[in-house]
Amino acid sequence: MQYAGEDQHLAEQISPESRDIYAQILYGIREEGARTISRCSSSENHTGITAFRGEPQVPQIAAIMARELGWNRAEQDLRVEQFRKTS
Repeated sequence: MQYAGEDQHLAEQISPESRDIYAQILYGIREEGARTISRCSSSENHTGITAFRGEPQVPQIAAIMARELGWNRAEQDLRVEQFRKTS
């Protein structure tokens, strides 16, 4: 995936339960208009339908989204909290 070239971390697998990589989070934002953690982890990726739904990786997903979408730390924490309440 082309986005993995932007940062080596983006080429890493999100979860051992899935082959998805963190670059797919950027793809979801840039190409699909994803603006929530839920959309990035479930709608755009297989990770969202695994047993843990990407829950252990939510902080990393939120950090990528924060950098891309310009969220400050408070917004990032709020988005993580919202994901956990609705998942």
